[in-house]
Amino acid sequence: MLPEFLDQQSESKSTIRPPVSLEDLQSLRCWLDKKERESSRQVRPAWIEVAWALVVLAEQQVEQSQISVSKPEQFAFETHIVARQVAKQRRERNLRSRFVTDEIKRISSHQLDFLAEAGRGDTLAVMGWYRFSKRRGLGLAMMTREDALDMCRDETSPAQREATGRKSAHDQGKRRLQPVVFALAALNFLLGNLAATVYYTLIRETPQPIDTLQTILRSNTMRCGVDGSLLHFSLRNDAEQTWWGLDVELCKALGAALNVKVEFVKVSASQFENRIKALLDQDVDILFRNTSHTLTRDLNNAIVFGPNYFYEQEYFLDLSASGMGTAVAVDGIKEKNVCVKPGTSNEVTLQQIKLNTDFNIITRTHGGEVLSNNITLLRALRSDDAICDFVFGNYYVLKQLLLDKKRRSPDKKYMLRPLKQVTFDPLAPVLLRDYQWQSVVSYSIYALLYADKLNINSYNVDDKYASGSAIEQNFLRATDMHNLHLTKDWVYRIISKVGNYSEIYYRSIECGYVACKRPAEEEFYNIMENIDQSRWPNKLFRANDPRPGLLQIPRF
Repeated sequence: MLPEFLDQQSESKSTIRPPVSLEDLQSLRCWLDKKERESSRQVRPAWIEVAWALVVLAEQQVEQSQISVSKPEQFAFETHIVARQVAKQRRERNLRSRFVTDEIKRISSHQLDFLAEAGRGDTLAVMGWYRFSKRRGLGLAMMTREDALDMCRDETSPAQREATGRKSAHDQGKRRLQPVVFALAALNFLLGNLAATVYYTLIRETPQPIDTLQTILRSNTMRCGVDGSLLHFSLRNDAEQTWWGLDVELCKALGAALNVKVEFVKVSASQFENRIKALLDQDVDILFRNTSHTLTRDLNNAIVFGPNYFYEQEYFLDLSASGMGTAVAVDGIKEKNVCVKPGTSNEVTLQQIKLNTDFNIITRTHGGEVLSNNITLLRALRSDDAICDFVFGNYYVLKQLLLDKKRRSPDKKYMLRPLKQVTFDPLAPVLLRDYQWQSVVSYSIYALLYADKLNINSYNVDDKYASGSAIEQNFLRATDMHNLHLTKDWVYRIISKVGNYSEIYYRSIECGYVACKRPAEEEFYNIMENIDQSRWPNKLFRANDPRPGLLQIPRF
């Protein structure tokens, strides 16, 4: 939580004053500029957007000379005012307004970094909560660094305080070592490269061992990076503040295994290198962002992929409005313009096809805008200045584009057509190389699939846990799986809270939207039987199945 600046009587706490000049806000502006440059996302993260809105509103107050030290409530702004400023900022950059209130809390942890970086004794602009009778608002106050740190730490979790303490101790240690290093550097003429070596050893930060699991358990929160705008995989309903989709369900399953809260973070970068920056910067603990598992990406020594949890076929969206619903042969795209998001595995597939066929791969609009995500693709396809005859990508991404085209031009026959040489994108979670964390992620996904194999679901899990067969009870009680360092009922928690893989698949892929009702148990079994073939290839491999699925699991 952010610090509380005003109590219910709107009395200012001691040592707090409003910003009275633009110079008061300069350090905060510089810090936000730095954070925005470091961000791995295509647009500002929500917490930076909110922080900028506060700065702009405060600057307006200062410029209009409306702030009075005797009336501290004048430098606080109710949340709907902040939301309106956020929307205005996004309109100026031609972005759709998405004011995400539950990401405001991310300001707090970043603010601790800002305070830790500031010089001792500095008076800084600090973000916090204010109270307006029955409502609350956001605002800025000028405080000394020490007072601000104390107030923020009082509102943060023990894990955050511990992390900040470690960082401060590390910084102090570095400051103490610097005179030693400088002295050694002076002896460099006599000792050759010795001083440089000592400098490198003492000052240069050495990689610390990653312990993602313990960090999550201490903070009681797992940050899950998702796309946030892709139908069936991760979509946010801002009005209800709910999330929906397959990637979201898998995040919830992992959160249930760990028995922690799940915080969803939008990672909108299409290029894989930009996407994993959110992991490398530790903005998220794991990426469930419909990411394709490829050999080249797996060679990155900083990250590792979890199990493949979905196989998505690659398709063409035929924009000619005259094509048939048949598969597209290689010759069918000869001398055509084919749009694709750059930096994706779909672009790699097109590059391989292009070796034998002459066609144009389009990754930018005529105006130079990169087709980096679904939003830019939608915007390009809505334009009267057509840039492509086909769009190539994964089925569910193109399905979203197709629905938009049909709504706008119902008289035209746009359609999805598979590539004649069937290709699949294996989707998998991405995480930092941390063996223990990787094991927890892998076995949580395997648990969903193994429950499917044993026909254990959220309807019968209580009965199976209490009186099932030896195999079923050993599985649900996580017998012989104590090396994962989870509580004994972690498998039971997943199935009881989320269900097995078939249930997740039904809610995410088969259901029309978020409001999918939970079917009765008998109806659920009938649904699973009816969609068995249409689910291919996303069902378990069974040797006696006439069309076996591609999902496989090790034995528990």
